[in-house]
Amino acid sequence: MPEPDQTANQLRTGSFLLLRFLVGVLTIALPPLLILLDVMFLEGSPTARGSLSAYYHSGVRDIFVSILVVDGVFLLTYKVFERSIENVLTMLAGLAAIVVALFPTGVPDGVPLVPLQERLGEQLVENVHYTAAAVLFISAAFISIQFAREELIPPHHPDQSFTPRFWSRFHYLMSGVIVGAIIFVAVTQWFGVLDEYSILLGEWVGLWAFGASWFAKGSEVRRLFFG
Repeated sequence: MPEPDQTANQLRTGSFLLLRFLVGVLTIALPPLLILLDVMFLEGSPTARGSLSAYYHSGVRDIFVSILVVDGVFLLTYKVFERSIENVLTMLAGLAAIVVALFPTGVPDGVPLVPLQERLGEQLVENVHYTAAAVLFISAAFISIQFAREELIPPHHPDQSFTPRFWSRFHYLMSGVIVGAIIFVAVTQWFGVLDEYSILLGEWVGLWAFGASWFAKGSEVRRLFFG
């Protein structure tokens, strides 16, 4: 039988891993969840909106805000007592996620302004929103780079099916995908090519890449379900 202290540590670790797993699931599920639920609640032949942020002004606003705030709070407190570059990056990403959720993008035609936009001005609130969104995705890319560096430092990745170098390259790849998604959005918006849905696609790919990097970090899902 394990010692009481060991059992308590296992329970705390299990709770932490479960929280990380659920936050990761919510992050990856956010884009398809918003689109599918929005389509279910709209009449006629609805199509996807131009960005994830646009769903703030829809019937799934509460889902959009709730998931981002949950993710943000977790990232803020993830390693709050640890002095490391990873803690700085996750806190920055967490704060940015909360700001993105609370400061909406511009409203579509015919939709009234929210109280925050009436008080501060629609353009200012929108500028804050997009600045926070940029900080969120750039921070996510650097977090994946940090994951990549940590994989080469003992103790290595718990899943020994692949080498530490493999996992390091995997995280670098995910970071590259996030950066590529940012560049894709910037280029398509600048040149007006595929710009109708380019922000949505870029956000979707970026979130999934970060989610994949997050799950792979330490094989947390494997440890959670298989010990």
